[in-house]
Amino acid sequence: MLRAMLFATLMAWAPLARGSPTELLPRHRCDQDCQTPMQAACAIQIDVAPACCDAAKNISSESSSISSFCSACTGTANKNIAADVESMCQGDPSSKKSLSRGVLLLHDLSFRSEAVEFRHKLLLSGGSTDACAVQDGDCSVQVNPQYKAIFKGINATLSTCCSSLAPILANSGPISDSNKVAFCQECLGEKAENVDLESLYQVVC
Repeated sequence: MLRAMLFATLMAWAPLARGSPTELLPRHRCDQDCQTPMQAACAIQIDVAPACCDAAKNISSESSSISSFCSACTGTANKNIAADVESMCQGDPSSKKSLSRGVLLLHDLSFRSEAVEFRHKLLLSGGSTDACAVQDGDCSVQVNPQYKAIFKGINATLSTCCSSLAPILANSGPISDSNKVAFCQECLGEKAENVDLESLYQVVC
């Protein structure tokens, strides 16, 4: 008798459970900021799922890493990474043309051998870095709505290097000659203080 009463009670609650507010809540993507630290700089992309972020930061010439990237990042909400997916996974190299010169520069800077080795050593040691946290005296550049760069120790208020860096990275097309000249002049001194800025300087200037 008791068993029958319990069963009846559970059945009475079942429709409420199936129609509960929790069940009706929409499922959201678990996207987040994807930080790619370097020795003295950081590239940060937003709207990136954790698995895609890990795969994107570990791309190498090995086919297995590219396969992992394609699997994890297909359908990503980040337009910069989506262009990489089209180029690397779908065989459409023209997709790279949609990316600005600044985005490509920052991508190349983030994945040069020195930066990759830095992250590898950081991972093996279990260490941490403050490269991806904006602090006093740092230069932060919004490259595009889903991409940001931080250069450590390049003071945004006391140095004209930071303001000249923005047009190099945050542009929608080719770098103009005037912006290039300004960057090369204004960051001539600061490049000695930041190894990642120096690498960028060597490419642009």
